[in-house]
Amino acid sequence: SMLEGILEGQMSPHFSPIYTLKNLGASIEILAVPPKASFEVGGVQVRGVANPHGTTTALAYRLEENGRSIVYASDAGYPPEGPSQEALDLYRDADLFIHDCTYSPEDRAQRLSRGFSSFVEAADACLRAKARHLVMFHYDQDYSDDVVDQLHARCRSELDARGGGACKLTAACEGQTLRV
Repeated sequence: SMLEGILEGQMSPHFSPIYTLKNLGASIEILAVPPKASFEVGGVQVRGVANPHGTTTALAYRLEENGRSIVYASDAGYPPEGPSQEALDLYRDADLFIHDCTYSPEDRAQRLSRGFSSFVEAADACLRAKARHLVMFHYDQDYSDDVVDQLHARCRSELDARGGGACKLTAACEGQTLRV
């Protein structure tokens, strides 16, 4: 199976350009993380919650250190009612909320089975959880920079229309650095 291949250090070339972890030139230890995980690494508290992602799930993570928090929620394909209460609790009051924004709402409607979000689901989760800074990322590979700029503007409008004018918004781009 693919999981066995990953654990043995080999990845399918269909999903990874590096093919095997040996090509990374680093020592990497891979551990299975169960849903609702909670552990500490180097003084950083890490918690995880499973989100729906098509026919499977993907873990969203919260990292906390010295009163600051980052949430990373990729591959989140919520049902119409949005994130679970467990996910919202994980996201709650995040200083930086990095959320899947693969599609425009129009494209997502055509691809619901793929298990990804649009900026509308990301904005909804951000506002419901009272996160302070939403970072859009994980765009559809066919979107140009101009399309991402349009999605950013539309997400800003969505946040503002729903009372989230104080929420900072960033469209992630290659090489970008954000401080928390």
